[in-house]
Amino acid sequence: MDTETVLQIIERIETAKNFAKEEYQKDFECETNREYKAYVKGQCNALDGVINHLQNYIEAQVSYAENALGE
Repeated sequence: MDTETVLQIIERIETAKNFAKEEYQKDFECETNREYKAYVKGQCNALDGVINHLQNYIEAQVSYAENALGE
């Protein structure tokens, strides 16, 4: 997978993360407000984890390209 594709995926995940906020999830039912906040925070944390994983992939590709040019 090329880095441009990965950057597009990251952009789409960032968009999804914007919708994983409290004000956008009116239909979600929870017993308590605390449970609801934990749910929303969990969504954001999971999306951040995926974004970080993909950014690490890009950094590895850049490092590989830099090393290949140096040889």
